Amino acid sequence: MPLQKIDGTDLEYYLISFDEQGQERREADGQLMSDTVRKIVADAAARITDVFLISHGWKGDIPAAIEQYDRWVGEMGKSTNDLAAARRARVGFKALVIGLHWPSLPWGEEKMPSGGLLGAEEDEEVKEYAERISNTAEARNAIRTILDAEQAQRTVPCRRTCVRPMSFSITNPA
Repeated sequence: MPLQKIDGTDLEYYLISFDEQGQERREADGQLMSDTVRKIVADAAARITDVFLISHGWKGDIPAAIEQYDRWVGEMGKSTNDLAAARRARVGFKALVIGLHWPSLPWGEEKMPSGGLLGAEEDEEVKEYAERISNTAEARNAIRTILDAEQAQRTVPCRRTCVRPMSFSITNPA
């Protein structure tokens, strides 16, 4: 997912994702997104005038970051008065938006959708969780069982985020 285009606007953003060690994750092709972005900014033909960095808060995984950034950048696109003011203030205004993701949700989903950053095969998911929990054959088998059960119980197909049939409610006795 090198570039995320926002439906209904001419806006887009790049997503740079970091792992739990603070290292940038490589794209499926082995490249670093930061290198791609650096080249675009340095290219005089691209005519980038402003770079905006956006970052989510605590308890965010990749699907949540994408959903949040899609909303933020989408709202930017709806702010036509602000965009017009920026274009008046800076002749040739052309922004480049970069979303930064860092894993901050325990047990969060850290795979990129649609063959992006970590577009890895399913066994990679078992490996990822095993490294966090316990990297033994018994743990891997248990993780596989849990992931298979979760997949079987999904009620809504994934697009950007998944809706799972797990819910709870808090009632107010008053």
